[in-house]
Amino acid sequence: MLNDALKNAIQGAYRQFLNEKDLKPRYGQKQMIAVLARTLGSIKTGDKDLRVGDNPYVAVVEAGTGTGKTVAYLLSVIPIAKSFDKRVVISTATVALQEQIVLKDLPDVQKNSGLDFSFALAKGRRRYMCPANLQLALSPSQNQQNTFLFEDELDQQTDQAMIPLLDELAQQFEAKEWSGDLDDWPDDLSDEVRAKITTDQHHCSGRKCPMYNQCPFFESRQALEKCDVIVANHDLVLSDLSLGGGFVLPAPENTIYVFDEGHHLPDKAINHFSSQAGLHESRLWHKQLDRVLARVPQNIESQSIAELCRVIPVIHSELSEYIQQHYDMLDHSDGLPRENLTDSEHEKAVARIRFELGKVHPSLREQAEQIKLIYNRLLVQFNKLYDLVDDLLEDKDHSAKADLEQLQSWLSMVMTEVERRQLLWVRYCASSEESYLPVARWVDVTDFNHQVDYQINTSPIQASDDLKTYLWQRCFGAVVTSATLTALGSFDRFKVNAGLFDNAVTQQVMSPFNWQSARLVVPNLKSLPNQEQQHTDDIALRLPDLTKDDKGSLVLFSSRRQLQNVMSIVPSAYREKCLIQGEMSKQELIKRHKQRVDLGLPSVLVGLASLAEGVDLPGEYCTHVIIARIPFAVPDDPVGKTLAEWLESRKINPFFHISVADASVKLVQACGRLLRSEQDTGRITLMDRRIVTQRYGQALINSLPPYTLVVE
Repeated sequence: MLNDALKNAIQGAYRQFLNEKDLKPRYGQKQMIAVLARTLGSIKTGDKDLRVGDNPYVAVVEAGTGTGKTVAYLLSVIPIAKSFDKRVVISTATVALQEQIVLKDLPDVQKNSGLDFSFALAKGRRRYMCPANLQLALSPSQNQQNTFLFEDELDQQTDQAMIPLLDELAQQFEAKEWSGDLDDWPDDLSDEVRAKITTDQHHCSGRKCPMYNQCPFFESRQALEKCDVIVANHDLVLSDLSLGGGFVLPAPENTIYVFDEGHHLPDKAINHFSSQAGLHESRLWHKQLDRVLARVPQNIESQSIAELCRVIPVIHSELSEYIQQHYDMLDHSDGLPRENLTDSEHEKAVARIRFELGKVHPSLREQAEQIKLIYNRLLVQFNKLYDLVDDLLEDKDHSAKADLEQLQSWLSMVMTEVERRQLLWVRYCASSEESYLPVARWVDVTDFNHQVDYQINTSPIQASDDLKTYLWQRCFGAVVTSATLTALGSFDRFKVNAGLFDNAVTQQVMSPFNWQSARLVVPNLKSLPNQEQQHTDDIALRLPDLTKDDKGSLVLFSSRRQLQNVMSIVPSAYREKCLIQGEMSKQELIKRHKQRVDLGLPSVLVGLASLAEGVDLPGEYCTHVIIARIPFAVPDDPVGKTLAEWLESRKINPFFHISVADASVKLVQACGRLLRSEQDTGRITLMDRRIVTQRYGQALINSLPPYTLVVE
């Protein structure tokens, strides 16, 4: 039960915020504050002020555009967290929203609400320089002698053209004129430089690294320990949870999470809990480890270490043999269905072997079991080697102390990678119980520089169990919010995908916008999207006339091929008015579009799904949104296909359960680009008559805001 003191604190903060900014209260904002206050304010605590009870306290709020949801959750969650002596982690899906919260919303609330709190931005390792990697990259040019493990590889890998820049980075960091935060470096750093001087969670040895005390990433982590509110992203939160929680961010038990752009969370979690590794690449990686291990006894005089450095390559040899056998089995797998991939989006993959319902062929699974067992043995030996090095380091005056420290750091990274590869094979060869959700399993055939490799892949088809285990059951409390959390007017699909408990509080908060001021027009086209060429011709013929009276228009396609075909057909004079996604960055595209409109010139933004979400084009920047077709997603990826097969095995129609439900969310997002303020007006043209001819069409219309519908 929300006590009076906490209720007064929240109401007082909201009242003061409105007064200081001379604003009027918004009904939807007040509604959202009330829902969050009732849900989180009633948390019961026990020993050590931890939450008691099996059911988590989670509020799921779909807040329409213009609600002011960020201010609503800040003004309610921060006082609640402080009253329980807990901390707040705000997680977003995009950098743009992250920056808005850190640079605008939090300072605004801090200044005008009377609430006393501190905040900071948490970023992943890839956004910071790794001092150990920078030193290793520079060691050939600096002739350092303490890198005996890697000097051969470095001679091959470090581009000498990078050395001056790497030297400058090192000097600026050493002089404390640069923090090591890559975002603070004044010039753009290429992907090659970033890859050279950064690390990730799989290759970071943490406190075991000799340069831990100089690490900008861990220095930033220490600063976070004093903050009341931390802004992160979904990937960082999921990474921390998978490590057990409390490794980078506060422990879940002491945290109230706010997942803004929360509709991305289930898909982010699926990607996070997937695994992959190439067979040929794995064999090369283990050979590289053997080359390093061969050098160790030359620098560290220890009979026990020398013995393990002989044993591990023997296991590598056995592992390599089994991996080669698996490679050969796949290479001669004429009986397995092999799909040729010609789509450039698949990068290096040229073909794919997908296992129906995730059931790996018995002979492959049996052979994979052996690889899994060898990885288990390998990890045991690496643990022994690490412990021996750790014991020797207890002698602070050991003659090979520097080499031992470097070896320990290297072993920490290697063991993390071995564990990752071991987990892949555990997931790959696990049996599929019919009573549980299957795991999607497939093999991508890649061809790089004429070297064919087979990449083993596993992925959950839903991350519900992982989110339930790692997040909801452990967190003190949580808020999930977005403008699009319902599908076909219901929270059920999101709750299932996110693994939320039945008692999760759900609430739709309507936008204050006048939706009837916008028209949803369905033209009388002669073609349907399944008549691909005719539909493309119809769109190309109508586009110039459709947008002739608009200063700013947005045209959204579901297919890159149709976009390109339409743009190749439209008159060249019209083509010059168009800014097309793919010809420049998204940021530059929007910048030029706004510049054109500001100059009074007509401008037509043309793009795909990424322009249908998170793009803010208020006023005349967008008075007309044209949608080529209902954004049905065909489940053609291995995860989607496996999910569809599983649903069909349970007599559930995957088209209605997945395609129509997902299309409703995407259609709401696309239409939502039109009205961005209470003053906005305009029209949406949907070039797909299925919305008024098919039986699922009315369900899609009902899931949209109440636009004025015009069927021509």
